[in-house]
Order: sequence, then structure tokens, then C-alpha cells
Amino acid sequence: MDVGYSSWERRDSANRNEMGMAALAYCRAVKELDGVGDARFYWPGIDTLAILVHVESSDVLYRTPTPSLARATFGLADLALQTTNQVWLDAPTGAKLYEASQR
Repeated sequence: MDVGYSSWERRDSANRNEMGMAALAYCRAVKELDGVGDARFYWPGIDTLAILVHVESSDVLYRTPTPSLARATFGLADLALQTTNQVWLDAPTGAKLYEASQR
């Protein structure tokens, strides 16, 4: 199972509670997608959120967003600046990718 990781930093004018509710709305919208196992957010710092999305395949993370996911993404972006966006491949997926690159 692959993971999508993003980190968000609160904008100076943003309310922390509103930011948390926007992150929750984002996670709920992501969970509606086929191939998503789980989506949760965490507070690693006072002004920082981290979102982890567990997916069957990293392809899920590159699909065109649904209208509800787009709305949730823009809602979160109005309150926080995305500072990190990464896709973490699990070991089998990484090995397959490497093997394919050697052909």
C-alpha cells in the first residue's frame, strides 16, 4: 500500500479550528475515492498539519479530483500553505518500478 503525505502550514490570518475542520473535510473527500484505504490528518506542530492518505496504488493520487475533493482542497488551501507533497511507494512497488527502469 502506497502513501500520500502532505504538510500544511497555517496562514497568519487563519483560525486553527477552521484549518482543522478544512483538513477533516479534505480527508473525508479523499476517502470517497476508489482505492483509498484511509486518510487522516495530524498536528505535528502548533501551526502545522500533516495528512496521510493510504492508497492501494499511487495511481489513485494522480487522478483528476472529484468536485468534492477539489472543493475541499481549495478550502484547505485558503487557510494553509502546502509545504510538502510526496508519494511514498511501498517496497514491492518501488522494486517493480526499479525493475521496469532496467529494461
